[in-house]
Amino acid sequence: MMKTFDQFNELIQIKLHKLLPEEYENATYTINYVDRLGGGYTGLTIRKVDEEEIVPTINMSLFYEYYREGKPIKDILNRMIYIICNERYHNHLEWINDYNIVKDKLFIRLSNGERNKEMLKNIPHLNIEDLVITYHIYIESNNHSVDSIMINNRLLNKYHLTTLKLHQDAIENSPKLFPIYINSLEKYLFNTQGDSSVIYLSNSVQVNGAATIIYPNTLKMIADKLNSGFYVVPSSIHEVLIVPPNIKSLYELEQLVHEVNEKRVSIDEQLSNHVYYYNNQTNTLKIAHAIN
Repeated sequence: MMKTFDQFNELIQIKLHKLLPEEYENATYTINYVDRLGGGYTGLTIRKVDEEEIVPTINMSLFYEYYREGKPIKDILNRMIYIICNERYHNHLEWINDYNIVKDKLFIRLSNGERNKEMLKNIPHLNIEDLVITYHIYIESNNHSVDSIMINNRLLNKYHLTTLKLHQDAIENSPKLFPIYINSLEKYLFNTQGDSSVIYLSNSVQVNGAATIIYPNTLKMIADKLNSGFYVVPSSIHEVLIVPPNIKSLYELEQLVHEVNEKRVSIDEQLSNHVYYYNNQTNTLKIAHAIN
């Protein structure tokens, strides 16, 4: 019989208590709601006695979906145990309170403003049309994932910064951490040398790469190469497509975005349902329907 989410959580905690190494015998198990860009989840943290390091949070919402899809409890537990025992930050992170260190680890993310409006009440951000820029501290990366800490209002106040100053520092540092990656869409998808007028734009790790459209001079550089303005099509939070206006109509591009969001991109990775237009004469990026 399929267990409810609460029953699943209870079962997992009982099993983990039996299966984890002896050092976790008196660990504290905490269930809490984790707010994140794109949508939150119910998380489980397991902290050993007197442990001060940042510990991983198990995404119980995600693992419950795996369970509902038929994944065996044994496999779910094995994956959880690996995360708990191996994906821990082994260095203390007191340096996060030192902005002189943090400044060189700052980067930006771009996400949907409406979808994250509740979360945005507690974090510094800047709006661009229906999109929102947030600020993050790089911790580590591996296998196309980036671990980071999002700067909230508490940290901003601790640093004695304004949002504008934080934005300036993050904008300057982001290309150093995650340089832009740009290629023709045809070459990116098929590794061919054919001429494609559609450009694929992301960052070097292709994680949260849509933020590269905010990097200084990125869009201007592309416009100078194309000698024209262009559409920016939000494929996901990880990448965008640059499309010259003579390739496809705005209507076709809008239909493409809606179809991709509906069928291919998970909600938490969707950037927008709009197409944008970069005007190379005014150096501005606007929702396309607002200017056409």
